Amino acid sequence: MNTNIKQKEELWPIFAKACEAQWKGGGDRYALADDKEFTDLICEAVGNEWIGGNIIKYVGEIKNTSPRPELNFFKIAVWAFIWWIKEQENMTMRDKGEEFDDVLTRDPIHYNAGKGWYFWKETWADETGPYTTKSEARAALASYCKDDKLSVNNS
Repeated sequence: MNTNIKQKEELWPIFAKACEAQWKGGGDRYALADDKEFTDLICEAVGNEWIGGNIIKYVGEIKNTSPRPELNFFKIAVWAFIWWIKEQENMTMRDKGEEFDDVLTRDPIHYNAGKGWYFWKETWADETGPYTTKSEARAALASYCKDDKLSVNNS
C-alpha cells in the first residue's frame, strides 16, 4: 500500500486513538506512584536510551512475525512518545515540533546516568567523557573548542 496525504488524514485519527488506548492502559499497569511509572524508575537507573532498546525489540518482533502484530506498531509509537516526553528539557523548540526562527541552542553537555558527564562533539555523533562533574565536562569542551567557529554555552 502506498501512502499519501489523504490516506494519512484518514487513518491518523484511528492510529492516534489506538496509541492513546495503549498509553492509558500502560499507565495503569505500570504505575509506581501518582506522578511516576516503573519506566521512570528504569530510566533513572540506566538512562532514557533504554527506551530505544525497547523500541528495537518491538521492531524485531514485527519483522519476525507473520501476520504482523498490529499492537506492536502502537507500542513503538507510544514508547517514542514517552521518550520524547522524557527528553523535553534537552530539546530545542524545533525538536518539540514548534517552528520558530530563533531556535534555542542545545547544550552539548549531558549526564549519562551512572556513568558520568559527557560532551557531544560538533557532529552530535560522538561523545567525550566521562567526567566527574558538569563543570569538568564544560572545561574539557572549552579546551576541545579551539576553533573560533565553535561556541561553548557556559550555563
